[in-house]
Amino acid sequence: MSGVVLKRAAQVAGVCARRLNTSSPRLGKASEEVVIADYSKLKKKQEHFQLDSDVPVYLKGGLFDRLLYHATLGLGAVGLALGARFFYQAAYPKK
Repeated sequence: MSGVVLKRAAQVAGVCARRLNTSSPRLGKASEEVVIADYSKLKKKQEHFQLDSDVPVYLKGGLFDRLLYHATLGLGAVGLALGARFFYQAAYPKK
């Protein structure tokens, strides 16, 4: 029985194994231009997030980040209030 299990495990390991290469595929001229354009966009975004502007990094994304942050705070406060209400009602049940 264990021989069958080991043989099956070896087959699964062979299927799951992937080849690791240390080189990347060659890109065509058009692909290189796209990569360069995307790289410059990435560098601009990195510069924006690394500015020393006394704003936390989780709020540097703009309005949407602020909305998400405040929604998370609000939902957390609501959850705490409901939890406190539950424990109060459990401790002092109505007669």
